[in-house]
Amino acid sequence: MSNPLTDLFNVQVEAEKALLGALIIDAEQMKKINTKPDEFCLVRHRWIFEAMQEACFRDTWEHIFICTIKILESRRKLKEVGGSAYITGLITYCDDSQRAAQYAYTIREWAMKKSLFDKANELVKAAFSVEPIPDDMKRVFFG
Repeated sequence: MSNPLTDLFNVQVEAEKALLGALIIDAEQMKKINTKPDEFCLVRHRWIFEAMQEACFRDTWEHIFICTIKILESRRKLKEVGGSAYITGLITYCDDSQRAAQYAYTIREWAMKKSLFDKANELVKAAFSVEPIPDDMKRVFFG
């Protein structure tokens, strides 16, 4: 039997890889998404995405792969993300770079679900705590 949280996490990681691969193939797709780095669940994917954003900001769209690697090297993060081989391998997760917006949507949805999960966890902790219910929770749930 599968674990729903594990399944959700795996879908998120696959979407992250696919989006990063799509951006390597077609950096122009960056203009069609509004993904934020903190929506990525894997830190290395966040770092890669931030480097890609910087490469696009520098107006080096056609060389996003090379610029991303150089930016990560300059930040001393290239080895930590898995090197240029890992970044190259991201391309294999993208079946169509035109689906970048769909991948980005999946990433955003997961980030919102994780936020809901975190808030629900806080609520459960508050419900079982001997401490008074925090005022912000009272306002949300009891008006």
